[in-house]
Amino acid sequence: MMKKSFRRAFPRAPLFALVLAHAATSHAGLVDKIAAIVNADVILNSDVDRFERTISLRRELDPLFGFSAEMEGGKPTRAQILEFLVQERLIGAAFKVADSEVEQEIQTVQRSNRLSKDDLSEFLKSKGFNYDQYFELMRVGLQKRNLLDREIRSRVNISDDDVRNYYFNQVAKTSSTPLEYSISLIAINFKTYKNNRAAEQAAEDALRSIRQGEAFADVARRVSDDASASSGGDLGYLSSDQLAEPLKASVKKLQIGSLSDLIRAPAGFMIAKLADIRSAENQKLVEMKEQIREQLAKEEYKKQLFLWAERARNGAYVRVN
Repeated sequence: MMKKSFRRAFPRAPLFALVLAHAATSHAGLVDKIAAIVNADVILNSDVDRFERTISLRRELDPLFGFSAEMEGGKPTRAQILEFLVQERLIGAAFKVADSEVEQEIQTVQRSNRLSKDDLSEFLKSKGFNYDQYFELMRVGLQKRNLLDREIRSRVNISDDDVRNYYFNQVAKTSSTPLEYSISLIAINFKTYKNNRAAEQAAEDALRSIRQGEAFADVARRVSDDASASSGGDLGYLSSDQLAEPLKASVKKLQIGSLSDLIRAPAGFMIAKLADIRSAENQKLVEMKEQIREQLAKEEYKKQLFLWAERARNGAYVRVN
């Protein structure tokens, strides 16, 4: 209960790598120096010092903390802390949180742990913190939760195909178990056309039609010279050994659901679509599915947070001394 009692009421975000810290006090000493300016807000050297002193509390209260390798692993440098503080001020400017909202969040924590305000203050004191530090870090946590809920979560969607792609391209790649590929194919043969250039033009037109939204199967039925044309180009599952070059080389580069460029072959041109991959180790995929999904989601959260911070920084005045 001791650790749980000062945690934020909202759940810890399971993923990413961005920023954090707290605002400068108006009582900084005369020798305090400006470390950075974010719009009209000032970050002092004392803020960096305060960050270092409260890092364990931040780890508990900041929903973005787990997305920062610099913060989670080892001791961050002052430059890393300052960058974290800059980005945190950008978040705070975009997602303001009133004192009343912070109070409500703290009261929820107190009720869930059956603590009075005095109990909470005493516990924080036993850990080397005070209530004001806790209050402000709770504010920061709420600001970041708002960023997650309003701007980031909706942009992170890890599909089953994403998981399967990762598994077969990263995990199963080192396995000796052969893979089978479910492929759809369009073949344009030179002998069907007046000359090779006419065949190439037909292949380019077919590829363009698919990229513009026409169903692969419909294009295959309309133009493919392969025997699979009547079934929309579906070849079923084929092992790597059953694929002739250069089709094999192209298919191995594809992600599940993706389309190849034009593939030149001795007899003409081909367009391939990879529908699925399977192997005898599918049970291993089932076992690792959620682990992979979480890992991919974490990386996507990092990416989306970076993009948000970059946009915010481009629209702000930031100077780091």
